Amino acid sequence: MNKLLCSILLATSVSFAGLISTTDVTVDGVNTITKNYQFTPNPADLGDLSHDRATAWGISGVSLANGETVTGASLKIENLRNWELNEWNSLFIDLLWWAPEGVTTYKDQNMGYGYGKDDDYFVGKESEFGTVNLTRLNYNVFSGSDGMYANPSEGVTISLDGYKREGFNKIFPLYDVTIDFSDSELATLTSYLNDGNFGLGIDADCHFYNDGFNLSLTTQKTSDVPEPCSLSLMLIGLTSLGGAFVIKKRK
Repeated sequence: MNKLLCSILLATSVSFAGLISTTDVTVDGVNTITKNYQFTPNPADLGDLSHDRATAWGISGVSLANGETVTGASLKIENLRNWELNEWNSLFIDLLWWAPEGVTTYKDQNMGYGYGKDDDYFVGKESEFGTVNLTRLNYNVFSGSDGMYANPSEGVTISLDGYKREGFNKIFPLYDVTIDFSDSELATLTSYLNDGNFGLGIDADCHFYNDGFNLSLTTQKTSDVPEPCSLSLMLIGLTSLGGAFVIKKRK
């Protein structure tokens, strides 16, 4: 199936990505190759997530070998903060089967306001993006002066990381957010990588400021390694076959 380009394209830029480490370990006859990747979009804050735009972050640079799978994935958002202190806002984050490489923004005419609004830009565009919803963060400021994030999905960790003053009379709480992929999402991501690249879809309703996104991936491939005795017998067998071939040829 060809991966299609969505038509409402506004802007695109290249991401920073790379393999940061590889380990190769053999224990009890099992060889395990582990690779760790780090990805950072450009710009790192995805343009600060305005409510009138949706953003697709297309990621490449991971090529899975036969039998290699994604065993861990974590998305981190640093110092996430809402633009207002007195309203419900939502941040939709989706795992996409495909997205243009780098950071691409789209006009988002379907902006949802208020708790419970389901206005994720990427939902309903499965034929283009293959959307799998990861999580939704609802910003609720009515339960305390500092505000809080309510109803995060399982696997989402949110921690307060200080405050920032905006203007003369607004002090915003800063939250670090970590989204750990579930086993089913890791399996989905593995299948996406076997098809080529993948992406994350981020739709802010309303405006969310932040100090950067970072995605980490871990892949593994395991294989059995013949025991030394078995390997020696195999070499003896091959040597015997070679000698028989030479003797037969000399006759």
